[in-house]
Amino acid sequence: MRIHVATYGRVFSTRDRGVRLRDETQKQAQDVEFLVLDFEEVFSVTYSFADEFVGGLVQAACDGLNPPVAIENADPAIAEMINLSLRKRGIESATVVPA
Repeated sequence: MRIHVATYGRVFSTRDRGVRLRDETQKQAQDVEFLVLDFEEVFSVTYSFADEFVGGLVQAACDGLNPPVAIENADPAIAEMINLSLRKRGIESATVVPA
């Protein structure tokens, strides 16, 4: 399953928004084998949003609660926010495909 993140906006911030988008994504991704988060046309994300949205989804996947997650088309600044979140969660391995 592919989620085009830009469908929900181009600039993302706040933990609350990250939680809401993560919850919505988890509902959509039930019974799928693989989840792709496509960040094409997303201009900016804050660390707090990345941590709640992507970090939460990847953490749940590591815990066996979600399908595996890949991140595609994230520009370098967005990829860095995502990777920082994952490192702080102790997750060293995730598929982040740069734009």
